[in-house]
Amino acid sequence: MRKLYDTDFAAWARDTVQLLRERRFEEIDLDALIEEVEGLARADEHAMRSYLERLIEHLLKLTYASDVDFDRDQRGWRISARNARVKLLQRTEQVPSLRGYPEQIVDSTYDVARYEAARVVDLNHLPDQCPWTVALMLSADWEPLRQPANTEPASGA
Repeated sequence: MRKLYDTDFAAWARDTVQLLRERRFEEIDLDALIEEVEGLARADEHAMRSYLERLIEHLLKLTYASDVDFDRDQRGWRISARNARVKLLQRTEQVPSLRGYPEQIVDSTYDVARYEAARVVDLNHLPDQCPWTVALMLSADWEPLRQPANTEPASGA
């Protein structure tokens, strides 16, 4: 069955489901099944990482972008940050075991988001570490204070 897994995933999945329903466990390609179940868990983690990166990136832009960039793009950044926040909260409700995951990845996620934000804001103006807690970033009614690039960078929220 491994060959089928490698050549026609859809057929392998249908066959595996049928074997499970018929309780013919000895015929199941366990290595492939384990690989797929592990992939499902990684997909949730990947989605949460992506949402957190987008949230941080746009919060950085809302905070540190120059007045010209802010006036032109702030509406889209706010919408994107709000959508990422909602998706993160939904995912933590759907997958309770990942509730603490954003705190575990905030540092590495911040590094990626910081470099993405640097397309708009001078990288030297962005803090080296995330200036906000995950709880604060996920607060529905919170928005960062503006500190445009022409002012001194702040060290915290």
